[in-house]
Amino acid sequence: GRLIWVHASSKPRPVEEGMLFDGFVIDITERKEAEQALFQSKKYFESLVRSQTNYLIRISPDGYFTFANDRFLLKHQLSPHTLLVTSFEKNLYTDDHLKAKQIFASCVNDPGKVFPVTLRSVLAEYDVCWTEWEFVAIQNESGQVVDIQGVGLDSTARIQSQQQLQLTSSRLMLATKAAHLGVGKWDFTTQRIHLDDMLRDMVGLAVSEITISEFRQLIHPDDARQLRNRFRNLSPESPIW
Repeated sequence: GRLIWVHASSKPRPVEEGMLFDGFVIDITERKEAEQALFQSKKYFESLVRSQTNYLIRISPDGYFTFANDRFLLKHQLSPHTLLVTSFEKNLYTDDHLKAKQIFASCVNDPGKVFPVTLRSVLAEYDVCWTEWEFVAIQNESGQVVDIQGVGLDSTARIQSQQQLQLTSSRLMLATKAAHLGVGKWDFTTQRIHLDDMLRDMVGLAVSEITISEFRQLIHPDDARQLRNRFRNLSPESPIW
């Protein structure tokens, strides 16, 4: 069932039989729920202010900082004194200026809606920092947008890892093509083998994905036992063979 909050009041009134209490009950559920929501919102905001992992910033409609938590100040080497005269675009990667302006315009045009975006910043040591932001417009009592609030998470390590993986994959592809090597990938979850174009041409297949059983059929009978033993002992930690 639903929890209901009520406010009760009563006043005693003497009668012949003794004492009678006159009272009334008012349903205050909506007010209590609103108070609890506001409390949780304040606690969430306070946790972001003190956060050691998330950034919390507020930007005026003209693009200047009005607030930033300590985590953001430390990462971007700003002080509370210089923050208020610093524009958000100052350390932003040039190619991301237009993207940021479009997001801010969307926030102003649709207050209350959260707009996610990934933006790059250039730090003092010329390192590029990627941040995954969620921006939302903050309104005053008259409905006017007074700030744009952003909650951000530094995603530099993850994105750099993805870029390094893509670079490694590209280099491997170039190397295998130059050496006329075919590459197959065994998915342990689906028990299927993916063949690159070179390996597919080598074995004369028109498809790029086959089952383990189909792959075994491509192997010469004299090599089948050796392959079966290798497959049985294969794991992600196995040496190359």
